[in-house]
Amino acid sequence: MEQQFLINLKTTPIDKKMFYILSFVNQNKEKNIKIILNNFELILNNLRKVDLKILYSLILIVKNENTIDFFSDNIDIIIEKSDYEVVSDLIFKILDEKDASKFLKTSCLNKVLKTLSHDDIFKLFFKNKNLSSILEQYLNYLLKTKNNIISLEDIIVILLSFPNCEQILIENIDYIMNNIDNIYKLKEKLGFNKQLLNIINEYMNVNIDKTIHDYVNTSLSYFDINKDEEDDFTNVFEMIFKEIVENEKIKISDVETITGGRYSYVYKIGEKVLKIGTMRQTFLMPNNKRFLKPLIRRKLDIKTDKGIIPIVIEATEYVDVNNITTEDVYLLYKELRDEHYIWTDPRIENVGRLKKPNKNYLNYNTYISNDSINYINNDIEILNQGELVIIDNDFIYPEDYTNIKYGNNYYFSIYEKRYQEEKNIKNK
Repeated sequence: MEQQFLINLKTTPIDKKMFYILSFVNQNKEKNIKIILNNFELILNNLRKVDLKILYSLILIVKNENTIDFFSDNIDIIIEKSDYEVVSDLIFKILDEKDASKFLKTSCLNKVLKTLSHDDIFKLFFKNKNLSSILEQYLNYLLKTKNNIISLEDIIVILLSFPNCEQILIENIDYIMNNIDNIYKLKEKLGFNKQLLNIINEYMNVNIDKTIHDYVNTSLSYFDINKDEEDDFTNVFEMIFKEIVENEKIKISDVETITGGRYSYVYKIGEKVLKIGTMRQTFLMPNNKRFLKPLIRRKLDIKTDKGIIPIVIEATEYVDVNNITTEDVYLLYKELRDEHYIWTDPRIENVGRLKKPNKNYLNYNTYISNDSINYINNDIEILNQGELVIIDNDFIYPEDYTNIKYGNNYYFSIYEKRYQEEKNIKNK
């Protein structure tokens, strides 16, 4: 019977083969399913990919005591012959079976982890506590060994969902820090645990150059910098970053990320703020007393996969941004309008109070000229501590400028209407 089945399968048209197999199994399920299993690879080679999901489901439905072991032993050929969706669907179905843990023998688990997407790994192992336990043990093992099955970063992310993840991570933290690609990102993930945070901070303070490199790489990863220019630009940014850290006499682990995202990264380094971001709307600025003076302000045209993108690096003094009111913002807006400038992005987040005189100098009092920070006009009054300043002076234009960008700032229209009303009353 087995030989005749194989002959018939071979001669049956490709689009009818799966129907033939179903009919054959239905004749005697217990006996004929064994014939299917014994000739599994040959059958796979005779079927269309679209039929494989039906075949796997058939084997699961007409199962015997060896079905789970069968899938485990044949996982290689299944992965090779099947589309990803079919493989993932099969694995999920197998692990819904009562004896599913037999499927996850070490060799098979390796292949499952390597094959499934990150999201599917989460779905797979957190729906069943017993399976979670298996995965936890396996990931703990992987943490202690070099492997190319799943990345160290992904292992950490998965482990963070386990109740006792902190103990596993603490036991393996030395290995993790010495093998992780980015220590800054590791701190973001594990900083919730005081013991882990202290260990990571100590490592950062000993490995200053690597830590700065990781901060910089994280910032630059959002700009798709061309590989030919990446090293040069990284070196420039790292030099500025390190110089500010040394000037502020702080530990590298004390650097704080204020914001980080697609358009800019902003770091607080002691009493300085370092920003890197895409080109500003208004780069050449008047030397106005209400603008927070930069220590460094440079525009670099960088080649990216999307063409040349101007990127700006800027360092300033840190200011107090607490308790700023909409009235404070309006007073600055009004002052700029009186000086014939239009500020189209007036908002609380763009205003602060000076913690020291508004001078553009570093700790060792090296004077930075207005030309070097792309400010225009002559020196003017220097505001003292407590005075309001604009900390993000993008979207500020001369009122006769021909290409003013207005954006969608709600307060601009409110402030402009109020300014014009007050101006009309004054002129009556």
